[in-house]
Amino acid sequence: MPDTSIPPPRIAKPLFGTVGVVGFGLMGSSFARAVRRAGAARSVIACDKSAAARRKIADLKLARAVVKSPELMGPVDLVMLATPLGEYESVFRKLSPALKKGTIVSDVGSVKAPVLGLKKLLPEPGLLVPGHPIAGTERSGPAAGFGELFTGRYCLLTPDADTDRGAVRRVGRLWRALGARVEEMSAEEHDRILSFTSHLPHAAAYALVHALRDIRGAGAEGDARYAAGGLRDFTRIAASDPVMWRDVFLANREQVLARLDEYAGVLGRLREAIDRGDGAAMERIFAETRGYRRSVERAGQAALDAPIVKGKK
Repeated sequence: MPDTSIPPPRIAKPLFGTVGVVGFGLMGSSFARAVRRAGAARSVIACDKSAAARRKIADLKLARAVVKSPELMGPVDLVMLATPLGEYESVFRKLSPALKKGTIVSDVGSVKAPVLGLKKLLPEPGLLVPGHPIAGTERSGPAAGFGELFTGRYCLLTPDADTDRGAVRRVGRLWRALGARVEEMSAEEHDRILSFTSHLPHAAAYALVHALRDIRGAGAEGDARYAAGGLRDFTRIAASDPVMWRDVFLANREQVLARLDEYAGVLGRLREAIDRGDGAAMERIFAETRGYRRSVERAGQAALDAPIVKGKK
């Protein structure tokens, strides 16, 4: 398991001059903190449409400057998008006229094929390097971020045949400097895999909590004090940003629907086994799941992401 208490070595020379981060929730603020922690850029410009978020960014001193719209960031060497996916097209349209020649654009979104579909909006489409650091917590907002979030986690880059290889290498070096393990794959393969490993678990957690609320009604909150570890652990991610996950499910609709259908089939088999009193069938289902869970542990991805260290920025 990766030791997230040990920071990655501070690099000798910044990889970028100025980095502009658009969207300062958990991911954007963690990215800004990690960049500063590693010395990976000379300065960070923050962009967030929320006035409350901009005040918090300024209070926490997370960036050299804070602006409300991407075209106001000025010349930057790298733009990192960390907004909900549904805002990407608007951000690209505002950003494009203000980009200086050679600026690389990347992102942290959980769905990748639609991002590549927007590259035509940029003045240099080949400098779009879609990425996805597979890390996060259920918290949101500028104060939720922490620089250790990406340590030991995978960051998947999904360039296509037209993506500038030099830009891919630079973005890869940046994520490695932040402590991530970088791999490349196609956007389509990414979206298929993440529909299993991330999107379905979030959909299941949201659905379970909603079912508990609907079934128990006013009693649901009272019952919460008796929640066992299973409910707490399984439903933690149901507290995640609803706008972000709405956009993820819409952007990866076909894959998510396929996973939900498959999940419903497994639930149906479990229900039948319980209805028949078939203990052997239940035991088989439960035993088969242990192997997969242990493979997640062996990959070092089972623990909660790096803890927030009180007082750290």
